[in-house]
Amino acid sequence: MSILVLNSYDQHLNLEEIAPEKLSEMVVLTTPKLNNNHKFQYYEEIESISENECAESRIRELTKYYQFDSLIAHDEYDMVRAGRMRDRFGIPGQTEQSALSFRHKTIMKEHARQSVRTPLFREIQSIFDVYEFADEHGYPLIVKPVDQGASRDIFVIRNENDIKEFSKQKLKYSYEIETFIDGEMYHIDGLYVDGKEVLISISKYWNGCMAFKTNASLGSYQLSQNSGEFQEVYSFFQKLLTSFDCPEHVVYHGEVFREHDSGELVFCEIASRYGGGYILQAVEATYGINLKTEWLRSQCGLNMRGELKAEPLLHGFLLIPPYQGKLLDRPEKVPFDWVKIYDKSELGADFTNPRRSIDKAAGFMIEGDNEQVLQYRLNKLDAWMRSQFKWSAGSSEHH
Repeated sequence: MSILVLNSYDQHLNLEEIAPEKLSEMVVLTTPKLNNNHKFQYYEEIESISENECAESRIRELTKYYQFDSLIAHDEYDMVRAGRMRDRFGIPGQTEQSALSFRHKTIMKEHARQSVRTPLFREIQSIFDVYEFADEHGYPLIVKPVDQGASRDIFVIRNENDIKEFSKQKLKYSYEIETFIDGEMYHIDGLYVDGKEVLISISKYWNGCMAFKTNASLGSYQLSQNSGEFQEVYSFFQKLLTSFDCPEHVVYHGEVFREHDSGELVFCEIASRYGGGYILQAVEATYGINLKTEWLRSQCGLNMRGELKAEPLLHGFLLIPPYQGKLLDRPEKVPFDWVKIYDKSELGADFTNPRRSIDKAAGFMIEGDNEQVLQYRLNKLDAWMRSQFKWSAGSSEHH
């Protein structure tokens, strides 16, 4: 029996560290070169896997020589194609239809609204759908790609003129439109093994995923499992999952609004993969479980390596977006002992304005005793760090 691994982008994927027991059973198709590739059962580098279907053709050929009992793909853009290949070649795991429900935003909301409140929505076939949706539901509205991530190419529609501006865009994806939910937002990150819950971490956004549109920072902080806020979001999440065909071995990254006017929780999105930013690091620091490692190990049929621990400290993260221009100066160190990760950009690097919520000039993970401490520290760190940056945009320089 063999384990098929599809790796589109992760040049740091260390399969020898994650699952050394199964290394000799792995058939690996990858775009970036992986270390110690001679230890795999089979290894092949394929250029631009995520941009073509060469991997599908190659896997079709490889099924003549290997019997696959697992297919591992951890890039969000590979979830649906991995499900399609499992269906086609009889490999156990998440099906194409299950993957679509966690990937395609209108299909996702069709599932979600069976159990929880969702925004009103419609898939866009032409600009007339946008005008009609606005006539029916008013403004503001949100237009977003049905299958992209990190808040890429999202448009806020506040009036008819915004619709006209949207109509001028050269559209690269299929889009949907939905009613705008004004409120706070949470993200939920969890791990299930053999269909059983191992860990649920719930965080509250300090600044939401659209913050980068105004050059504000993106950040979040974990909620204590003992808090009423945690329990309310947790119950919403459990109810939500009843609407989906859930894989046996899965990590979830979900987002939920709390509407300002009503105080009600409203569904935003859910994905069957781990979140970005410093979510993996924050969850592991608090709970002792690496979501990515344990998810991949479970798909290899291996026992968990990490041990769930109590939450003596909570953690959060902060991503400060770049300006357009050259980074001239930034601090080498941060004078706060509660900053546990500081990823800094290279001096002299050229940046453009951020297109995604995870684009950053600097990234941090912080720790604190409780939610209030984390909020205070995110504010303090963001203000201090911004005062230290020096940028050059064309001929003008600014802090």
